[in-house]
Amino acid sequence: MVVKNPSLYVLENSTPVTKPECLEAFSALESREKQYLHYLSQASWYGSTICLFQCSLEAPVIFVLLDNHFRNNENAFVVPAGLVEEEFKAFLVYAAGFYANMGNYKGFGDSKFVPGCSEAVFETILESGPRFAAVKGLYEKVKAKIFSLEENELLLGLGRSEGVTSYFSRNCVRSDAEKADRFMRENKICAENTRLVKRTRDGKDKYTILLASEEKSNSPVLSKEFEGAIFEVIKGDYAPLLKRVNYYLEKALEHVGNENEKLMVTDYIESFKTGSLDKHKDGSRHWIRNKGPVVECYIGFIETYRDPFGTRAEFEGFVAVVNKPVSAKFGNLVENAEKVLPLLPWPKEFEKDKFLRPDFTSLDVICYGASGIPAGINIPNYDDIRQDEGFKNVALGNIINAVAPSEVITLGSSYEECRAECVGIYLCNNADVLSIFGHAYGSEEASNVIYVNWLTMARAGLLGLQFYDPNRKSWGQAHMQARFGILQVMLEAGEEFVKIKKIEDADEKGDDLLLTMDKSKIESVGREAVGVFLRKLQVYKAMADIDSAKSMYGHYTTPDDTFLGYREIVLARKQPRKENVMPNTVCSNGNVSLVEYEASHKGLIESFVDRFDDDPSITKDISEMWLQYSEMF
Repeated sequence: MVVKNPSLYVLENSTPVTKPECLEAFSALESREKQYLHYLSQASWYGSTICLFQCSLEAPVIFVLLDNHFRNNENAFVVPAGLVEEEFKAFLVYAAGFYANMGNYKGFGDSKFVPGCSEAVFETILESGPRFAAVKGLYEKVKAKIFSLEENELLLGLGRSEGVTSYFSRNCVRSDAEKADRFMRENKICAENTRLVKRTRDGKDKYTILLASEEKSNSPVLSKEFEGAIFEVIKGDYAPLLKRVNYYLEKALEHVGNENEKLMVTDYIESFKTGSLDKHKDGSRHWIRNKGPVVECYIGFIETYRDPFGTRAEFEGFVAVVNKPVSAKFGNLVENAEKVLPLLPWPKEFEKDKFLRPDFTSLDVICYGASGIPAGINIPNYDDIRQDEGFKNVALGNIINAVAPSEVITLGSSYEECRAECVGIYLCNNADVLSIFGHAYGSEEASNVIYVNWLTMARAGLLGLQFYDPNRKSWGQAHMQARFGILQVMLEAGEEFVKIKKIEDADEKGDDLLLTMDKSKIESVGREAVGVFLRKLQVYKAMADIDSAKSMYGHYTTPDDTFLGYREIVLARKQPRKENVMPNTVCSNGNVSLVEYEASHKGLIESFVDRFDDDPSITKDISEMWLQYSEMF
């Protein structure tokens, strides 16, 4: 069955592109720091191509097709004869969107997007390139997938009835993932840097766990029978790409600034070489200990959002420069954390025995290689390290400044995200917290800061409905699920604190929604309600009361019929999400320069083509990797 409203799966030609500012921060670096940044950035960008193989069957081939078309093609941005401007622009918008999401499924929302032009126009444009004949065979294999909007292809999901995934072979279902999870736990195999392939031979299931590593194994490094099936572990998944990552990490190693950076990069190299996640954990420990570096970087298989089973992680790497003035304010907040924490609405018994003071910095991002760029990060995600050794809070300042307030996102599971968001709005009313950021409690400015913070959260909850799938009764975006839950808490508080009114036939788009908040009741009604909700979130987590947590969280994050009606209005009025065009760095004779691009779809495309300019063989390796596993995934 084909989707009823295809326009929801097309990136609009009006999709905005922004350019996060980073030249000033880069220019202030010393020569060694610039070289360190350059090689870390190269490692991150090359590593990000792994995301293609973690997205969809067709994503690696689309990357090859676009690179083939735009590279060394002087007419790549010229409208071919016989086509109209809008059709050609739709092609560019699709290409830019693909690069920005490192695949043809949105990094924020996990829904598929297809070209806004027809298949005939798309093919005409590709054929106008000087080297299309070399990739035509690959195109023929995936062209139907590029445009297909079958019901089971609209979202990422496990099993053909749920959606699309490249973490599991196409014949895997949830019971296969659960069995593999039991096997891996029993044999102490971490899932983050793996994929799973299922085959059936002589009536017996055989599961191959593909382990990401530069090293390749011709035979299994582990083979066992388990629950009536054969399991084997094969090393070498993504090997050609991880080889490039390690090449540049070795270069970066020559320009580290201290012992922690040296040990961190060394451990990363060993992890990507051998597939050892324990070595990545060791590298993460050194990363945590590296307090307040001028150049900040984290790289590896980090976030598990896009795995429908929630255990395998997408590769990402970011490199950034510390923004010292803003970081000083965050540092002040951390210094006062032990005074602020008791203000939260639960007893100390529900906190850790010892507060592990995190590093909290604001960064200007130079490179972010992944399926999207967040506005903030709280990592590493390894629970044992977070519990015993700490973590880092990172705000990506130039990304925040490049997007609208309603589009700021952070990272975390939906439940954790909800807890974090609640803490933010609960504490923003506090005089001491406001003073840390230069706002005098009781002033008009502070009052407006509080109001905007709360109102923005409520609005984000309403807009989040676009990420809810009423057919599957599931959320495609964890952060928006959290914000919708907070909106429900605000509405449940009553006393007309928050109201939503449907305005019929508001304009040419039809109905609209008006959300209002009584500013005078934020402290007396809103904060009280959020405090009670936040206490439940914390207590259930601290006591590992999963059943109560699920029941409570499900109650607040399941839209009723009224909100399902509101969802249709939200979808009709949704605005395209902004894309960021990031710079490149170029090193010549030890001198590193920053290359920036215009904030346009053309600029975004050019940045990605230039990014791999020194490595023409990468598309060959991606094609060969795709052919190896295309029949399974």
